[in-house]
Amino acid sequence: MPEGALLTNTVEAALTDLAASRATGCLVVRDQEGDEAEVYLRDGEVYSVMVPGRRVMLGVRLMSSGALTPEALAEALEIQRTELQGWRLGELLVHLGYVELSVVEEFVVEHLKDALADLFGWPVSAWKFRKNKKTRQDIAPPTAVAVLLDDLRDRAMTWEQILAAIGGPDSVPVLDSGTPSDEVPLGPNEWALLCKVDAERTVADLAAECGFTLFEAGQVVSRLTEAGLVAVPGGPVETDEAVPDAPVTGAEVPDAELPEVEVEVEDVADPEPLDETGSELLLPMVDIAQAEAREADEVAQAAAERLAAEQAEAERLAAEQAEAERLAAEQAEADHAEAVRVASENKRLREAEILHKELEALAAREAAARQERAAARKKAREEEAERARAAEGEAERLAAEEQAWADHAAWTADERLRAETAAWAEHAERLAAERAAAEEPAWAAHAHWLEQQRRATEEQAWADHADWTAAREAEAARLAAEAEAEAARAEAERQAAAARAAAAWARPGATPAR
Repeated sequence: MPEGALLTNTVEAALTDLAASRATGCLVVRDQEGDEAEVYLRDGEVYSVMVPGRRVMLGVRLMSSGALTPEALAEALEIQRTELQGWRLGELLVHLGYVELSVVEEFVVEHLKDALADLFGWPVSAWKFRKNKKTRQDIAPPTAVAVLLDDLRDRAMTWEQILAAIGGPDSVPVLDSGTPSDEVPLGPNEWALLCKVDAERTVADLAAECGFTLFEAGQVVSRLTEAGLVAVPGGPVETDEAVPDAPVTGAEVPDAELPEVEVEVEDVADPEPLDETGSELLLPMVDIAQAEAREADEVAQAAAERLAAEQAEAERLAAEQAEAERLAAEQAEADHAEAVRVASENKRLREAEILHKELEALAAREAAARQERAAARKKAREEEAERARAAEGEAERLAAEEQAWADHAAWTADERLRAETAAWAEHAERLAAERAAAEEPAWAAHAHWLEQQRRATEEQAWADHADWTAAREAEAARLAAEAEAEAARAEAERQAAAARAAAAWARPGATPAR
């Protein structure tokens, strides 16, 4: 993909450009707080999105819907930890035959859309495309960018309808005392969330405990409300919560607020190994801290899923015991059946509350890790500023080299290179005026790279020009020879015709043919 192709002001526009060029690699997006998200593409299609923040746990989701038993989840997590390290939980569950492929694909696609919608709401400060960087693909196939964007727009409209029906993510559903409707079909997701409604948990809390995205939880609560099983006291409420699936489209950003765009374009002869970090971004980065944070996040997820499996097993045993008591009481006295059911339900709610507290503790640990990453980023920025102050004397030389490159780029007749020259000239002026002291080492390396690219491009361009000139001269010579031969042939035909006419007139009584 050519440099400058990502000179856009929205993530949606950047993905559209990458899809149009069938790019393969990783789009790294940084927000104003320094957090980074990654969107992996293969031939212009998205197959993985990684956004910092709350992660929907597949194990909890599958157990809530009844698609996976706690024993199977515990065994899969143990195999993932010991034998098949590096495998994603979804593909491992399908490989072991515990879950159908379509179930995991549905979860993966929903999680990808949810993460991408979250990314579209970011206050982006900079991004960069790292060509040929790869990660391990999940169980679902890559999805076209145009399809994803259309789905997200539809989800945004659906989310507005959900907000009109249930209010915001902080709304607290309660069990409805009215008569339930039989016209609304309810599936495992609806019953799993209904069991956790206690007039205390919000929609966001219920989504976390059931392993749903916020969008899915809103849909489930909306269907339960329509069925008359759940009510939201106070009705719809105004919320400042961003629409989770609303992509940023067509928003114009003033020139002073345009995000900084840096693009890696080096071709990689041998593709990078999976999860290889590649070369450093030009912006300050803390690759080690990111790797440690990601590893800690994965460990925390595995621990939470193991805890959820153990808790679900205890819940299942308790439910079986409660069911046996209910049957025994039913045989002894039918009037006590409802009381036994209510007691069993209360017990499950108490156990779910214990699981909720464990999840809150996990969230606290994740927040502490986030603070540590922020401190590491702050320290890295301070170190970068110190190095920039030490290299302050190189500012004028680098500015002169950048201006020389801008003048040389203007020499190129191609429209793309002229546009690229203008962008780099503007970028160089802004860097010289605002952040020259902070980016001197990067510009030195970049100027060296540009010089190498210029030399290689000039040599190839002159070679192509020489070939083109030789071909044009050969073509002109061929056309001249053909024209000369045609003229000679025409002259010969004319002379032959004149000779035949003269011979015909010379014969007595002959009439020459016309």
